[in-house]
Amino acid sequence: MPSTQPADDDPTVRIPVMDRTAQIDPAAPEQEADDPTVRIPVMDRTAQIDPAAPEQEADDPTVRIPVMDRTAQIDPAAPEPADDDPTVPIPVMDLAPQSDAAPPEQAGKARRRRVQTIVSLAVPPVAILLWLLSLRRVHLKGMGDLGLLDVLPVLFWVALSLLTLGFVVTLWAKRVSRVLPVVYVVALIAILHATISVLYPTLRYQWAWKHVAVVNAMLRYGGPVPHPGFLNIYNYWPGFFVMNGLVLRFTGLNSAMSYAHWATPAANVLMIGPLLLLYRTITQNRKLIWGAIWIYFSCSWIGQDYFSPQTFGFLLFVTLIGLVLKQLPTPGPTGKHPVPAWVEPPPPARGSSGTGWSPGLFVMVVLMELVLVSSHQLTPLMLIVTLTALSLPRRNRRTVLPVLASAVLLQAVWFATVARPFIAVNLQSFIQALTAPDSNAPTWLTGLGTPAPGQFVLSWADRGLSAAVILLAMAAWFRRPWPRRTPLPLLALAPLPMPA
Repeated sequence: MPSTQPADDDPTVRIPVMDRTAQIDPAAPEQEADDPTVRIPVMDRTAQIDPAAPEQEADDPTVRIPVMDRTAQIDPAAPEPADDDPTVPIPVMDLAPQSDAAPPEQAGKARRRRVQTIVSLAVPPVAILLWLLSLRRVHLKGMGDLGLLDVLPVLFWVALSLLTLGFVVTLWAKRVSRVLPVVYVVALIAILHATISVLYPTLRYQWAWKHVAVVNAMLRYGGPVPHPGFLNIYNYWPGFFVMNGLVLRFTGLNSAMSYAHWATPAANVLMIGPLLLLYRTITQNRKLIWGAIWIYFSCSWIGQDYFSPQTFGFLLFVTLIGLVLKQLPTPGPTGKHPVPAWVEPPPPARGSSGTGWSPGLFVMVVLMELVLVSSHQLTPLMLIVTLTALSLPRRNRRTVLPVLASAVLLQAVWFATVARPFIAVNLQSFIQALTAPDSNAPTWLTGLGTPAPGQFVLSWADRGLSAAVILLAMAAWFRRPWPRRTPLPLLALAPLPMPA
């Protein structure tokens, strides 16, 4: 006997059930084509139905379950079930097809993300193309007091501005790409530092020529240069020159001049790695990391990135400080201000517990210190001063003191052996420089001499740039509490004993 049809205002849907023993009742009536019910066989529940409920037709295998419309929820006009109705009203979602159209707000966000992606990908090649085209219009003979600034065309500044705008858009994204910031920073280095290598037909800086000559002479004599005159200091700190000699031997090049011309852009590209190592010990926020790297390369005006021992020494110095910071223990949060960037640093390196050095890593650090001590006179002293500052908090000493002790020991041994003849002759002037650090301060603060008008403007622009960076750091100190709990304040104060 077929089951009765539900009324038009009945919000229930009839779902067929299955008898536990008979599975699907073959005597069940066929479902009509226009019947919206879904017949699902389930277990027979006759033993659980209220005996007072009206009995279901014997040949009706369906059970009625009310449903809920997705938009209207439960229809208030639906009739109440009778007291003797054994069905249980279970509201469910209406299965009517819904529209796939996204809300306007989500569509707008998706459109903005697509525009950001297109801009971020398109800007670097366009900026590099504009930069290369601008160099074709540069005539070095027209340079005046401002140097290249006198002859750089407007297209050069358009390329630099476009690259900066694209970098801001890239960092503005909700999720910062791992690759795009690298592309932008390398493009910035190319525009700022490779321009001279492309335009100048000869090596920049007179001291770079002397360094090339020392490399070639040491390679020719197989050791210290005889009768070097005022260049004898390089015989006592030969690390940089020996390593360049090894490069020439392995590559088969005849002279360091073949690559010294590109030392400035190469040194800045190599600096990206140590800066990433250092900044990632402070925060995991990619926007902060790459923003800091962009500021570093945009404001690095002192010209200590040419072919020289101090450039090589500075690379080693930043790398060593980054390795030390990576091993430091992290302080716990205090007060109401969270410190997520420092309390939750990147996981310690493999083999390190975060509270000490693994033997292999410590041996590598000592070898880097040895190369640094043998390559430059002042950078090892700067390393010792910085490590001393980092060792002031008690929690850092287990990590910092071994590195500090090895640096002091290597420096003392080098001064007492290899560099002893030079130290004996120049010890008095060396001590005077260390004990009177303010003697040279007026030179780099206000001592401009009598330069040409254009050079005078550039000198004060450089000092203004440094002052702007210091003001940004001070603003971050007062506005953001979390950097105060990091080693950044100690690193900022470390150079003060050595302004000379």
